[in-house]
Amino acid sequence: MTDTPTKPKPKRHAPGDGGTLTARQRAFAHGIAQGLNAKNAALAAGYSPRSTKSQTYDLLKHPLVKAEIDRLLDRVRDKVAYTAIDAFNEAEEAREVAKKTRNATAMVHASRLRAQIMGLLIDKHEIKVDKVDLNAALTAANARILPPLQLPNPEAVLPMRDQAAIEDAEFADASNTCDAGRSDSGSVPDSRRVPVPDMDV
Repeated sequence: MTDTPTKPKPKRHAPGDGGTLTARQRAFAHGIAQGLNAKNAALAAGYSPRSTKSQTYDLLKHPLVKAEIDRLLDRVRDKVAYTAIDAFNEAEEAREVAKKTRNATAMVHASRLRAQIMGLLIDKHEIKVDKVDLNAALTAANARILPPLQLPNPEAVLPMRDQAAIEDAEFADASNTCDAGRSDSGSVPDSRRVPVPDMDV
């Protein structure tokens, strides 16, 4: 069996001639810089829809494509960059114009704007809240949550007994239950029977 030499696979998306980008690679980089996702940028650049996943992966890893994307994004950032320093300088120019034209109101507004940009002034907003009757709110909340409590009639409540009387009655009930279960009630001598206390209600 002879080994056949395998040809190395050519790198996809290799630079054109001498380390430059191909037209499709450049179009892909422009698509990314314009805000397209990688798949749509590859499709817009003319790459095959069937293999966009592998193509976009390779394109995003390609050093020349990455450098082109970074260069284009830097140009975009430079065009749209507007910082606090730019705003401060514009407010200063407006203040100088207002000062030269002796427009006190415009000068005050420009000075106020400069102070706001520098964080020296903070706008305060007043929030008004109507007074709330907490007792009424709590009563309404309790009415929604708890059913009304039904108290028994005070005259129908039995008087409390002392603990010793309760224990004696429980012991007597237990012994009566034992006696009731026997067929001959005369087998327990009277000396061993427990007296049942009087229970006045």
